[in-house]
Amino acid sequence: MSTKKPFIYLGIFVALAFFYYFYEHKGTEVRKQREELENKALVFSADSVGSFRITARPEDSERYGTLRLERTPDGWMITEPLSAAADSESVARLLGSAASASMNRVVEDSAADLSVFGLDKPQLTLELFRAAAQDSLKLILGNKNPTKSYIYASSASRPARVILLNNWVLSDLNKSAGELRDKRVFHLDRDLVKKVAVEERGSATLVLGKRENTWQLELPLAVPAERDSVDKLLESLEDAEAESFIDTVSSEDLKRYGLQPPELSVKLFEGDGGPVHMLYVGKQNPAGGYYARREGADKVLLLGSELVGRLESDPGRLRARALVSQPKESISRLTLITPGERVTAVKDTAGDWSLTEPEKTGADQSMIDGLLWDLKDLKAGRFIQSPPGAIKGAFSAPFLEIVFSDDQGEKRLAFARPSPLAADSLVYVKSSIFGDLAVVDSTGPGRLVKTFHDLRNKKILDFDTGAITRIALEFPAQRIELEKHGEDWSVTVPLKADARKWKVQNLLWDLSDLNFTRAVSESVSDSASLGFTRASLRIALWQQDSLAAALSFADSIPGIEEIYLRAGGQRKIYAVEKRVLVGIPATVEEFKAEEE
Repeated sequence: MSTKKPFIYLGIFVALAFFYYFYEHKGTEVRKQREELENKALVFSADSVGSFRITARPEDSERYGTLRLERTPDGWMITEPLSAAADSESVARLLGSAASASMNRVVEDSAADLSVFGLDKPQLTLELFRAAAQDSLKLILGNKNPTKSYIYASSASRPARVILLNNWVLSDLNKSAGELRDKRVFHLDRDLVKKVAVEERGSATLVLGKRENTWQLELPLAVPAERDSVDKLLESLEDAEAESFIDTVSSEDLKRYGLQPPELSVKLFEGDGGPVHMLYVGKQNPAGGYYARREGADKVLLLGSELVGRLESDPGRLRARALVSQPKESISRLTLITPGERVTAVKDTAGDWSLTEPEKTGADQSMIDGLLWDLKDLKAGRFIQSPPGAIKGAFSAPFLEIVFSDDQGEKRLAFARPSPLAADSLVYVKSSIFGDLAVVDSTGPGRLVKTFHDLRNKKILDFDTGAITRIALEFPAQRIELEKHGEDWSVTVPLKADARKWKVQNLLWDLSDLNFTRAVSESVSDSASLGFTRASLRIALWQQDSLAAALSFADSIPGIEEIYLRAGGQRKIYAVEKRVLVGIPATVEEFKAEEE
C-alpha cells in the first residue's frame, strides 16, 4: 500500500467536512435568512426611518384620514393632523410590527384587477421615508380574505403582486394620532427628583426635600418622611398620563377651566435651582377629571381624579410612621422603666449586652435583640397635635418609658393610656424626637414591656458540649459514669458497655440549654432547708482531667412543678421546671447501646 494514500484519504475527508460546514450548515442559515427577507412585506430597519405617513379609512367609509410623524433630535413628533409630541414606545411598536410583517402566501403575482382585493381603495397605506435615502417604501392593505384571518396586501415596488398578511398587521398599524400621542404628564426620572412642592391657590401645602438619600417632610411640619409613601407619590407623578387633550384654548378658556390662576400647582426640582417640572391643575370637569396645563404649554390636559386626589390629600400620610428611625445596631444603651422596676442594658465594644440595673448580670442576647426589633417595628397609626386633657394627664403616670442611646445622644419614649384599666385600648406615645403624640395599637407596646427576669441570661451552665470527655451521674441508689474515646461514648460504672452516642449527646445539649425559672435564694446557706441535704441527683462534667461543670438537684418537693438546683461555683439556688429530670436517663440500660 502506498504511503501517500492515507494523506489522500485525509484530504478527501477534510474537503467533505468543509463542504458540509459551509454548504449544509452555514449555507442553511444563509438560505433561511434570505428566505425570511423574501417573505417580508417591507424590508427595512426601524432605526433607518426618518418619517412615515399612515393614510387610513374605516371599512365602511370612503373618507380617508392622514397621520404623519417625523423623527426629531428630541424624539418623534406628530406633524399631521396636529402638532404634538409622540410616544416613542408606541411608535417603536408600530414600526416593529411593520418590519416583522411576513406574507402567508402569494395570491396573485400579477393581478389584473386590484379592486377584487380592495387594493384600489385600500383600508390603510403605510409610507416610510428613510432618513439616509431618497426613496420611500409603501405597504398597501386592502380587504380581509373570506375567513377574516388574513388581509390582502401589496407594495409600491410590486403593486400588482397580491399577498396575504396576518390580520394583526392592520390592527397594529391602524393607529390614530390620539393613540400615538405622548400622554405623559411629566417627562422625569423620579430618582433624580430632590424636592416636591405643592401649592393650593398660591399657598404651599406640602414640601418634601431629599437629603443624602433620605426624604424629609418640610411643610406643613418638619418631620422625617416615609420613603415608601414618597416613592409611591413620585411613581404616580412619573406614570401619570392625560386622558385627553384640548389643543386650542384662549385666555378666557384658561380662566374658565380654573387654570388662570390655578387651583393647585405641582413643582418638581432636580437640583438646587428652580423647578424643572411644573404642572398647574384647575377645576373638575363634568366627567370627574381635572383640567391641567404644563408650564410653557399652550394645550390643556384632562387628568384623572386619582393623581389630583393624591396631591390634595392630608400631607400627614407621607410622614414616617416608625417611632424609632435609628438602626438597631447603633443603639448602645437601653433602659425600660415601669411603675415597679427600672431595667438597664448596656452593649460593650464586642456587641454583647449585659444588665447593669437593678443588678449587674449577663443579658439574654436573643431577648435584647428581639426587643430592639419590636422597638424598630413600632409604627404610629396616626398623630395628634392637640390632644385632649385626659390624654395629656395620662402621661403623668406612664405605664412604660423607654430611654435609648446611640452616638447621636439620648432619646425617650413614654407610653400611656387614658384609662389604666383599658388594657386593650389604643396607646398614646410621647417622643423626645417629635412634638406631637403618636397613636399606636396596644399590641406593639405590649411586646416592649419586659422585666429584669425576662431580659437576664437564665442559662445556668456554660460549657462546650463537644469538649466534654467524662460524665458522672449520681443518684441516691446508684452512680453512672461515662467516658468518651474519640467520637464514641461508653459506660464505665457500674459496668462496662458501649453507650448510645445520641443519648449522651442529647443529655449534654439539654444541660447546656438548661434555664432557670427564678432565683430561689442568693446564698448556699439555705441549701439544707431547700432539700439539698439528700440530693436527688448530682451531675459532674469533665473536660479531660478538669471539672467543667457541676449540678446538684435538691430532693423533690411534693405539690410544686419546680425542682431546685445549685451549680458548682455559684452561690445562688435556682428553680427549674421539674420536667427537666424527665430527659435525664436514670438507669444504665437507657445509656447502653443495643447489642448486634
